[in-house]
Amino acid sequence: MNRGLLLQKIAKSLLCFVTVGLISVSVKAGVIVTVTNPGMEISADNAANAANPSFTNIGTIVIAETNANDFSSTGGKFKTLVLSAPAGWVFNKNAGKVYCNGKDIKAAFITVTPVNIIVKLMVVATRSTDVINISGVEIQATDGRVIHQEVSICRTAANPGTAMMKGIVNASKLVTGTSFFTCSQVGGMATKLAFSNKPVASTAGVVFEQQPVIVAQDQFGNITSNGIAEGQKVKIKLSAGTGSLGGTVSVQFTGGVAFYSDLKLDLVGTKKLMATSGTLSFAVSNEFTITESEPGTRLSSEDSDDYDPDWICTSGSATINPLA
Repeated sequence: MNRGLLLQKIAKSLLCFVTVGLISVSVKAGVIVTVTNPGMEISADNAANAANPSFTNIGTIVIAETNANDFSSTGGKFKTLVLSAPAGWVFNKNAGKVYCNGKDIKAAFITVTPVNIIVKLMVVATRSTDVINISGVEIQATDGRVIHQEVSICRTAANPGTAMMKGIVNASKLVTGTSFFTCSQVGGMATKLAFSNKPVASTAGVVFEQQPVIVAQDQFGNITSNGIAEGQKVKIKLSAGTGSLGGTVSVQFTGGVAFYSDLKLDLVGTKKLMATSGTLSFAVSNEFTITESEPGTRLSSEDSDDYDPDWICTSGSATINPLA
């Protein structure tokens, strides 16, 4: 056989092999799950234990066949797809609907409980590619104090329902499973200030060893930047005791947190600080003590502009420094 014709035959055989391989992969792929609002962030102000709790609409969950037999025939009976709420979250039992596009699903109904979305399906054939649309479902966190944990609505291995759908992986303790919706709870609107880092006993005229850190908090005490205007600042002042508070007393929020770096007080005694910012409820620090510097302390050029190595302070009098 001509070498050129032989090479053409080999190429055609390889092409057929690759094509069959691709078709095989497509068959195994199964249904495709998409959501209109993936990775939704839900405010803690909506939680069940918030001052004004409310549910959040998750959008539409779309379950689409890649191949006509991804939804198995139910044999003229209704079978169920059960989706479960993540731990710490509940569904609104009065919200949710289902509708289908295609020819093989004869009927579909939905029931929503606080912990499950139950879709009843009757699939009479496997001739067309059908689509299941679940919409109007609402979700709510049970505790506004649990934030920044991404969770998913899944079909679980413990309670998957009876409908057979190719490509959906049931979730368990060891398996993540197919996600039908993901969300996380984030801090609510800022309502108050708090001292995250509190002042401790310090020396008069010396920068505090532990500088205050002020945080904006929501109704649950979560640190939050929601409701904080761009460039909004926190101001600290002396609220108890005497003296002058030195350093940068007004600092801008960064992500709901204000960091101080150079505060100090000039007079000894018991003190308290107060932090204020716009309409947020103010915060008052713990009591702390400012003491005198120890007598006989050698100053450095960094401590005083009037530093003279020939002199040292001892109990209120000045003497020649024998170390100079």
